[in-house]
Amino acid sequence: MIRQLTGHTTLAFDHTGRIALLPAMARPFLTGCAALCVYGLRRPDLRLYPVDAVAKIETRIATMPRGTQERAALERAFFGKSIRLDFDPDAGLSIPLSVLATCRLEPGAPVVCQGLGDHLGFWPQAEWPGPPAT
Repeated sequence: MIRQLTGHTTLAFDHTGRIALLPAMARPFLTGCAALCVYGLRRPDLRLYPVDAVAKIETRIATMPRGTQERAALERAFFGKSIRLDFDPDAGLSIPLSVLATCRLEPGAPVVCQGLGDHLGFWPQAEWPGPPAT
């Protein structure tokens, strides 16, 4: 697998929950497509998965035996706290303010966006775990 979304940058949501432009690293993979916004898994963070990454995760969950605790936990974590969003042609995105509040992401405050291979993660700047040590 090619790790498409890499690097990190600092940006901010506006007062409506919109990011005017996603980082350049993400635009080729996200512009004009849909994504699943997963939030509250490891507070405070928000994850954006493009539809192709969501399909891979759905397939992996579907191969797990029904009724197992592991499958139920993954289904609750991944689908129980998620919403579908669409990127506009300018790679802009609006996230409901209630979702941002759950992740302690405040409009106007600095937010770190980090590429995590097949998806993006967002953290309040003060709570970002930082890049891996080298």
